[in-house]
Amino acid sequence: MTTLKLYELGPIWADVQGLIEASDGELSEDVEKTLEFFAATLAQKADGICCIIRENEALAEAYRDEAHRLQHAQARHTAIAGRLKKYLLDALVKMEQHRVATERFRVAVCRNPQPSITYNRNADTLPPALQRVFIEADLQAARDWWRRGDTLPEGFTVVEGVHLRIT
Repeated sequence: MTTLKLYELGPIWADVQGLIEASDGELSEDVEKTLEFFAATLAQKADGICCIIRENEALAEAYRDEAHRLQHAQARHTAIAGRLKKYLLDALVKMEQHRVATERFRVAVCRNPQPSITYNRNADTLPPALQRVFIEADLQAARDWWRRGDTLPEGFTVVEGVHLRIT
């Protein structure tokens, strides 16, 4: 037999299972050779694929670590810029200077187009016209129902996935 692709092993396995069933479980020499070839080929294919998986997992971890490092650097520099903007804004407001021009920049203190509005009392005291209610499915409660064996109401879909564990 020649080198086979992983997806080509499925039909061979089905053929071998058919031959074993047809011979009432007796293994002929040809079936034994095919089984040995199948096992060796499958192990070789799985080993090669696992090597590629591990290599890509290691690369993904390295990229994740680099992204994490860059994210921290980005956050640090964003915070520095924000603090300096606040410092400059506070100084200009305190000095009642609404515009400053330099050789490279023009700075202006501008009023925000939308005010910030907060409500600092109990939400029960809100007038109905200013209330908003948001209802969503409690998926954790639905998962608990399902685990207890209760039938979920119409509209829920339960998908039990599978994953590959490589040790």
